[in-house]
Amino acid sequence: MVLAPMVALRPAEWAAIERYLDRGGALMIALDPEADPGLGPLEGKLGVRFDPADLTDDTSFLPQRKTAADHRITITNQFSAHASTTSLSRAASKGLVVLDAGALHDAPFTGKGDPPAKTFTIRSMDTSFLDYNDNFVFDAGGAKPEKRQHWNIAAAFEAPRAAGKAGYRAIVFADVDLFVDVVVRAAAGNPMVTLLSSSLLDDSVRWLGGEQVLSGELVGDDDPPEGLGPTAHDLEEEEEIDHRVMQALEDVVTSKPADRDAALARLRAAQDAQAAARKRTTGSAAPKP
Repeated sequence: MVLAPMVALRPAEWAAIERYLDRGGALMIALDPEADPGLGPLEGKLGVRFDPADLTDDTSFLPQRKTAADHRITITNQFSAHASTTSLSRAASKGLVVLDAGALHDAPFTGKGDPPAKTFTIRSMDTSFLDYNDNFVFDAGGAKPEKRQHWNIAAAFEAPRAAGKAGYRAIVFADVDLFVDVVVRAAAGNPMVTLLSSSLLDDSVRWLGGEQVLSGELVGDDDPPEGLGPTAHDLEEEEEIDHRVMQALEDVVTSKPADRDAALARLRAAQDAQAAARKRTTGSAAPKP
């Protein structure tokens, strides 16, 4: 993970990251207008560049200070169908808060071989603009005209395995503030700390590690992808059976002597089903600790 370095990385550091990717690594980079805006040689390797101009929206924003500065606290519900945004897509009606982000643009691919598959996974609303003159309001004229449109906030890259070449995965974000902690009120009224982007970090890391089935991506039960482990249905079934085992155990403990044998039989049946489910998901019937 490279989280918005304030000082530009040295050429040797970029070279080390590039070698890591070429060996089949998984990389997450979060940039920010207030940090160093460079992607070094990865700009040509991935085919994307970072624009540090401030993403601003005077229509879809979160009022906080009741001033024009609130226009930098933009809200979006524009997510592509990708495993790294699974949870965001399910809660799209709530929207994602983006604090003072930049934007990502296509860039010429200058790497070797075929370019990686690229998906822009998060985009702003079409009312947003890049505030080139830093005055918090939209200006269509001026030395550098501003434009309202969807701006790319995140991109996912996947280079498949090829003969003699390892594949890699990478995600680039145009806003490191997606991963800051915020204090919110829980249902009971007590404060709790959570990530601003909720489960975006979890889903992104799972996709980078090839575990997107755990982030809720639909996988066919009859034909699960090789190497991705259990399907979402398998995991849900195992959780339900675990609950049945605990309920059966509670019944044994609280049952009357006359009903004890029947309760024990139900517990043994639930444990057998638990072992069978665990063998399907892990290859071993050993119980969890």
